Amino acid sequence: MHAISDLHLPDGQMWNPSAVDLDTLAARWRRVVGDDDIVLMPGDHLGFCEDLDAQMAYVDALPGRKALIAGNHDLQICGSLRRFKALARRYETLTAIGGDAQLMELPDRPYGLVVCGTTGGWPQRMHRSEIRRLRSTLQAATALANGQHPIAAMLHYPPCGAGSPQRSPVCRALAEAGVSMAVYGHVHQPQMWPRLLQGWWGAARYSLVAADAVGFSPAPMAIAGKRRLRVLG
Repeated sequence: MHAISDLHLPDGQMWNPSAVDLDTLAARWRRVVGDDDIVLMPGDHLGFCEDLDAQMAYVDALPGRKALIAGNHDLQICGSLRRFKALARRYETLTAIGGDAQLMELPDRPYGLVVCGTTGGWPQRMHRSEIRRLRSTLQAATALANGQHPIAAMLHYPPCGAGSPQRSPVCRALAEAGVSMAVYGHVHQPQMWPRLLQGWWGAARYSLVAADAVGFSPAPMAIAGKRRLRVLG
């Protein structure tokens, strides 16, 4: 199981001069992701160009089963969460999530992975609609999990700073829902990365997976053991 966000296709270098070209990104992706693997993608997949189908087709053609939420740029480009989900539904390997949850099966395992998520926002300025979606996605996830399947949560914005998870309503909500791992992106300034929550807090591991922060290659998140999911780190 892997995670990566903020590809900003096809114009990633507009947002980060260190971004690799699409052929290099695909080669790195194929080195680490198999066809049955799950890849969590917490937002900002799309770039500002007219051919959105070509961008989604590029992601669809990469190995793995991809679970996506919308980032702030995806919402701006598509115009709404509904349109973003409709675009992703055209492709076989893409599962778009936003305010809901999906149970993704793990081959030859007695459990699956419940994936939930929403765009979110900076915790102190999160819009009421995103707070509602956060509650909705976590309620859907806990119902699907039913104490039998681990839960992975995706947020586009960081859930909190490094020193304040206990004061973050987002982190508290994830903890109450029994989330095992949370991934997020959005932040592209290396000087900001140490200020974000990364690593374990409570029973969940938090990871920044913006493409530039993970070397433009999907980062390993967990291994599906025979009886339970082993979260790395």
